[in-house]
Amino acid sequence: MACANPRRFGRVCPSPPERHTHAPRVVDCKRLNTVVRYARRKRVGILYRPLDLDKLCVTVFSDAAFKATPEESSGLALRGCVVLLAEARSHELISPEGNCHLLEYVCRRQRRVVRSTYSAELNGLIDSVEITLLVQFMLHQLYRGTDQSSTQLARAQEDGQLYPVVKAATDAMAVFSSVAAPDICDPAESSLKLHLLSLRDKVASGTLQSLFWSDTRDMLADGLTKGSVNRLALQMCAEHGKHVLTKEVKQYTAGQKVTVPEPREPPEVD
Repeated sequence: MACANPRRFGRVCPSPPERHTHAPRVVDCKRLNTVVRYARRKRVGILYRPLDLDKLCVTVFSDAAFKATPEESSGLALRGCVVLLAEARSHELISPEGNCHLLEYVCRRQRRVVRSTYSAELNGLIDSVEITLLVQFMLHQLYRGTDQSSTQLARAQEDGQLYPVVKAATDAMAVFSSVAAPDICDPAESSLKLHLLSLRDKVASGTLQSLFWSDTRDMLADGLTKGSVNRLALQMCAEHGKHVLTKEVKQYTAGQKVTVPEPREPPEVD
């Protein structure tokens, strides 16, 4: 989807390759050959290590980005997420050891028109949570059996009774602060208030156990949406089953008061 304010998105992000499959150019074929040569030269794989069943959770890292493309003067807004089956206690995003399994990853265009970084991050987070809930359904039936009806599963999800629990992480402090604030103020785009309330309701009901703010340097999904970001964290997650957080995180759960930065006053204009 188009973004009305491309300058508000900082670093650049790659254009999804599936956008060129219908009418590929010579340059697209050359880029594809580069990827194939790299894949044939370097052995890669996905490691699944034993995890502690008492600490399991489904963790999703959500991120959004923007890049202006020559074909589209309005630009391209991307959303990306990485879904992990990880070890973590209730107050942790991931355990200090960083043990995890890579279950799913997504890099696609935004489904809705976005007009700011805030809107892109919020809409991307909502889509990421919805993807993660589908993964949670699958894991719940693997661990607890398939004897529950669809009505029972829906009720269990609304009550936060599915296993493993779901945790979400974003590096957008503005989005995290809006959800965690005692009173949700009206954002610049009024329609976004419903999305904020929807996220808060998911946390309140236990559908989403916790919402975390993670430092950008620990944001696993950055490598899916930004071309200038090192992919080492994604490689470590896939090939070694590890994602160790190096920076502090902030957590928001139902009924918890979170200290968030005070909004800055706009500068005075002479």
